[in-house]
Amino acid sequence: MPVAGAETLVESNVENRVFLYFRVNQAELQKWIPAPWQIGAIQAGPAKDANILVVFVHLLLRQGPGGKPLTPTGTSRFVVLAVPAKHAQTGESRVFVIRGYASDHATLPGAYKKNVKATVSREQTLKGENLEQGVATELWEMRSDTGTMQLRLAYQRGIPSRTKADRKLYSA
Repeated sequence: MPVAGAETLVESNVENRVFLYFRVNQAELQKWIPAPWQIGAIQAGPAKDANILVVFVHLLLRQGPGGKPLTPTGTSRFVVLAVPAKHAQTGESRVFVIRGYASDHATLPGAYKKNVKATVSREQTLKGENLEQGVATELWEMRSDTGTMQLRLAYQRGIPSRTKADRKLYSA
């Protein structure tokens, strides 16, 4: 007999994300994921051969299923480190979250049990006239007990897009 399934809304978000892709020492990354998984790499596109993702996330609005904010201000910021990996025997691919730096300390250790307490700030300037998307500059800074990470960007803005992501991330 088939099993009936349903999805339950847990939360909805409006957010900005900045993705950075790097290639780093594979042996060092391997220490962060469980056996028999092996560090993989992005296979195609502009991030081809990258083996670690650094994602800066600004949740502009985070709501529960009833539409109420999930934090006192409805917002939070965090930085995530994730690595692509392949199962040594099956060849299955996954992306493992190996560390998160969270500004919402009430949610620690987070959904993937990898978040640590941090202060994450974002400064953003947008300049444009009339219907122009304009130019943006950003400064992100993450401070934790283990160190500091800083990102400075300047870019020509494009047309914003709305996506519905069905990401399958796993805790390392």
